[in-house]
Amino acid sequence: MEKPLKILMLEDSVVDAEIVRQSLLKAKPNCVFKLVMTAEEYIEALDQFEPDLILSDNTLPQFNATEALDIFNQRSLHIPFILVTGTVSEEFAANIIKLGADDYILKDRLARLPSAIDAALKQRRAENEKLEAQKELTQSERKYRLLFERNLAGVYQSSIDGRILSCNDAFAHILGYTSHTEIEQKNAYMFYFSAGARDEFIERLHKERHLTNYEAILKHRDGREIFIIENISLYTDTKSGESIIEGVIIDISEWKIAEDRIRFNANLLNAVGQAVIATDVNGIVIYWNSAAEKIYGWSAAESMGKNIVDLTPTDQTKEAAIEIMKELQKGNFWSGEFLVNRKDGSSFPAYVTDSPIYDQQGRLSGIIGVSVDISERRNTEIDGKGNIESKNTGTKENIKGHYKSAGRRKKSYRAGTS
Repeated sequence: MEKPLKILMLEDSVVDAEIVRQSLLKAKPNCVFKLVMTAEEYIEALDQFEPDLILSDNTLPQFNATEALDIFNQRSLHIPFILVTGTVSEEFAANIIKLGADDYILKDRLARLPSAIDAALKQRRAENEKLEAQKELTQSERKYRLLFERNLAGVYQSSIDGRILSCNDAFAHILGYTSHTEIEQKNAYMFYFSAGARDEFIERLHKERHLTNYEAILKHRDGREIFIIENISLYTDTKSGESIIEGVIIDISEWKIAEDRIRFNANLLNAVGQAVIATDVNGIVIYWNSAAEKIYGWSAAESMGKNIVDLTPTDQTKEAAIEIMKELQKGNFWSGEFLVNRKDGSSFPAYVTDSPIYDQQGRLSGIIGVSVDISERRNTEIDGKGNIESKNTGTKENIKGHYKSAGRRKKSYRAGTS
């Protein structure tokens, strides 16, 4: 059902008000009227009745249409205000329209009132829609501006020839400047170690229009390298027709340093002759160096994700390996000789050192073990019962018993201590 049109009538004559009401109901039956005669009633009705339309007589005792319109304007009401009066001069009519009234209708020409109301409602509706659109645009621009200014990533716009048209403070900070005002209007070419790097970037951007996760090396204000990753778009400004580059950059210098350090450590561990194996707290393999591949016969790809207890101990020592793992999970250090398997099923004695490792918060995060094949050193033979026979001494020793003896030689171990 269509919502009734709420009409506030400011009129000192009940008879005239009824004539206007009856005239309107013929053309617009779905109307609700409220009659007021004083300024106090008028103000109260604006608050409580919340009209869709105001029809005002020109002159009332101690009140008039000009004053009513002034109150209307102070409240910034976006509804039609139409003067319905007896006789007024052309000068007064022009002035009341200039002050904000939508129209004026003489009481002897009420037949024109319905169409005047329709026209005023249509005009106000269009104005309201425009105001709402402007409000949404303003809010959107404000949100964008806040996002632009407060974004931790660097955001910028530049021209093809390198002029930085706008940027946020985060962008300036990445390059070593204190604020965007220091860097705007500078040329982007000065932030590359070579002009060729930017030229190559521009050439690719012209071809693809959008670049995602593009890595580049920029120059910090102090001359050092900055490794950045950015997402960039090239678009044409609708007003100027100029090609504009818009991008978001993140400084990944620390990541690069950490990545290089990890790569160096990995190369270092691969260069040593001992098998180096790291697991999580549950014994799942997360690192397996090249020496481990050679000694055990399992590749890193094959060992990743497997439990170290299931991967290397022999059947005779698996129970012992489980006990060692429990001790390591308590934060205890273990070292000793151990009987382990290769991928091909053969067994050999190894000297193993296992240590718990901790994160920066002091929480147990994993286990690292270093093992050395001592077959040649001991010149041993292993029989089918799990016994090690030393050719040097002629004695036999059960590897499980050796584990138990060695297992008691454990000490507390924390990161940075031994």
